[in-house]
Amino acid sequence: MKSLVILPGRAPQWVAAHARHLAQELTASGRVMVVLTHDARSSAALPGQPNSGSVLGHSTTGYPIWPGRLSAALGLRRRSRVTIIVLWTGANDALALWAGLVARLRRERLVLELTEVDDSRRSWPRRILRRVLCLLAHDVVEGAARPSDAGGPRTVLVLCGDDVQFARLALQTFEGMSDATASRWCLLLQVNEDIREVNYGGSRRAGKVIILGGAPSPELLRSSDVLVAAYGREFEDCVHKAVLSGGAGVLVGQPAAGTVARCHDGVWLAKWNSASILVTLEASSGDLFERPGPVARMRALADDVIRVAEGACAA
Repeated sequence: MKSLVILPGRAPQWVAAHARHLAQELTASGRVMVVLTHDARSSAALPGQPNSGSVLGHSTTGYPIWPGRLSAALGLRRRSRVTIIVLWTGANDALALWAGLVARLRRERLVLELTEVDDSRRSWPRRILRRVLCLLAHDVVEGAARPSDAGGPRTVLVLCGDDVQFARLALQTFEGMSDATASRWCLLLQVNEDIREVNYGGSRRAGKVIILGGAPSPELLRSSDVLVAAYGREFEDCVHKAVLSGGAGVLVGQPAAGTVARCHDGVWLAKWNSASILVTLEASSGDLFERPGPVARMRALADDVIRVAEGACAA
């Protein structure tokens, strides 16, 4: 085992998605285990939504991503070269401290990631635990997000290309949202430059719908919280990659959408109608609005952690 990612405590879904992104990147240098000491916490569940699986699957590099449980965090596991402990506001610092001590005793490189700035009032024992953890770690990577930043607007990018019918379906879906739901979203609708038939002529979502011409840039894909594309079209692969990097994704028109709610890699499947898209959009976003800051900020934090971990592996 070359790398280990530990989530001490009952992690929110956005923390679990972030850990999966870390694991995907770390498999470029060898085998990775993600340790979920408790089942991931979900704030809401929809009909047909599956529970957390026991297998995380394979990475894009071909390496399997091994799952671990509480016993692995306590030390019943193989030795790793790098151990990353991910902390958030509700993490179990005592369990993290034990896992950190085990890593140091095994002479593993210990990287502590603080995903958000904890601006809540903490008791003095918890403040001491967090301080000891920072002193114990070889490297500490801190995020700039604050829990108070949660609840802000999120971006959904619909990749249409030259599919005018799909673009109109996306506009119809967003127009049909309740005002309360639509207030949380900004819709970016991507079409090819030569498409002139697509425009937003309504008034309910004025300022919430932006139509973009041309191919989507890497920056646009990276900064969008949810990607939506038609099954079997040119942008399907972008949706799968977005989910593997900590985002959310929906494929519309997948033949199995009537009986299967979700792909093995976490992509949600929708039928070719507005009602199905609305349900899967809500399901795919999960606790997206409880996450402090947009997905782009979490991806940038993951990049910082990966650079530190890869430097330790190369040493």
